[in-house]
Amino acid sequence: MREYIQELNAAALALERAKNVVTVSHRRPDGDTIGSALSLATALEAAGKTVSCFCVDEVPLSLAPFIGSRMFTSDKAVFASADTIVVLDSGDLRFVGVEGVFSCLGRKPIVINIDHHVINEKFGDINLVITTAASTTEAVFALLKIMRVSVTPEMATNILMGIVTDTMMFFNPATTASSLQVAAELERLGGDLKKVSRLVSKNKNIESLVLWGKALERLKWDKSRSRVSTAIMANELIAWRRATMPLTGFQIS
Repeated sequence: MREYIQELNAAALALERAKNVVTVSHRRPDGDTIGSALSLATALEAAGKTVSCFCVDEVPLSLAPFIGSRMFTSDKAVFASADTIVVLDSGDLRFVGVEGVFSCLGRKPIVINIDHHVINEKFGDINLVITTAASTTEAVFALLKIMRVSVTPEMATNILMGIVTDTMMFFNPATTASSLQVAAELERLGGDLKKVSRLVSKNKNIESLVLWGKALERLKWDKSRSRVSTAIMANELIAWRRATMPLTGFQIS
């Protein structure tokens, strides 16, 4: 994270000066954007800040065990009193449903953009876009360290939720040595990896189950090579991606 120290320090200083903060999570919220919002909001509230969590879509019921009593709002009036807005896990403002909203406010708030996607449009006043991170929560964790926040077990669990979600339980190519080290550190801080793993392994959306069904239906056994193969069509994968994680710029070549 050394190459991002300037952005980390800038974000930490802005949040230290902030009084009224709104976190913004993306459409069709997943464990990364919600885990980022929860961990950051908890840290800021502990520092005496007023914090609201915004998401244009409803948070899935599967994430309810992590949210607890915290309320997410879709009312854009919440931005009127904000001096600092933190957009989490989104490549652009369209994906969070607030394009054009900030420019209409009476006073312009500071916009902090925290993300890990290469396609990020760098729309913030401060752009903490750590493309080497496996998840946005990993970037948030790095920020909390710079802010010298004492990470609680609850916060550690929420940060783990983002890492486990985006690496699919450390199974996909997003998994790195760094993400594994961070996960181990979070578990030492009291993060509940078992609770988070149950979320990822047991809670599947309908679109994903349909895609799995098509893959299983096309299974073929090659006895001579002792191999099993299947196929997923490009249009099926694109449709699934758009329905579950509609990231701007997604392509299949």
